[in-house]
Amino acid sequence: MIAAAASLAVPQAVSAETGGAHARHPMVIDTLGGLGNPNLPETAGAEDFASMDARAISDGHASGLCAFNQTLGYVSGPADPFEYSVASIARWDAYIRRNPRNFIKVLGAADIVAACRSKRFGVIYGFQNGTMFGADPGRVATFARLGLRITQLTYNVHNQLGDGSMAPGNGGMSEQGRAMVAEIQRNRVILDLSHSGEQTCLDAIAASNGPLVISHTGCRAVADLPRNKTDRELRGIAEKGGFVGIYFMPFLAIGRQPTSQDLIAHIEHAIQVCGEDHVTIVPLR
Repeated sequence: MIAAAASLAVPQAVSAETGGAHARHPMVIDTLGGLGNPNLPETAGAEDFASMDARAISDGHASGLCAFNQTLGYVSGPADPFEYSVASIARWDAYIRRNPRNFIKVLGAADIVAACRSKRFGVIYGFQNGTMFGADPGRVATFARLGLRITQLTYNVHNQLGDGSMAPGNGGMSEQGRAMVAEIQRNRVILDLSHSGEQTCLDAIAASNGPLVISHTGCRAVADLPRNKTDRELRGIAEKGGFVGIYFMPFLAIGRQPTSQDLIAHIEHAIQVCGEDHVTIVPLR
């Protein structure tokens, strides 16, 4: 999928200049998913880079992948959100320093281009929750200096910034959330509204002064589930110049295993609502 928002926008012409295997593909940026070998046994508490073995790296190159949005930091659980997120960034920084032949930390579009040209992978640091910002908008700048380039406001439940997709009240974004949106965009961090509640998403779109994204979702008009987005949300993202990613997840169908036809139905509906320039696919592993 092609990144097309905020500070990570990459000129389409670059893909033809990268040479090698990548020249046979568009510039591919996985906007949520990471890189790993799913055949390895899972280890409780292990960082995602534990599964990035030689096979994962080889498969990534074969796919034409140039960069990926790696979820790090606090998502849920008993840990202190701020401290956990700072420590998570430090661990990923150390991992990339140990593996300079394979990875580049992405701070801007030039790093994605450099990764593609040098047959490496750009790692885009992303949060799937905004709890670690607390009540201090200044923390956005702190995390941006540490390399954060994409963030969500909420995960599935309510936090200090607003309601997530599973919060029963659909109460929308808080005043702290509005202040945080302004800081997120001032620091040129991409705002991702995937796990937000409907009203939170609409409030954030209204408060936004630039492109924002829904990196992984489905269409509620096709499968009426809280994790999927309404046409108002989808259209709002497209009108602000962002994009919507359709995921390969159980929420594509209700009460049964989704099929490829369900996936196609969601993609087609999103294109009808948003236009083809604002829809991507997200094959989450």
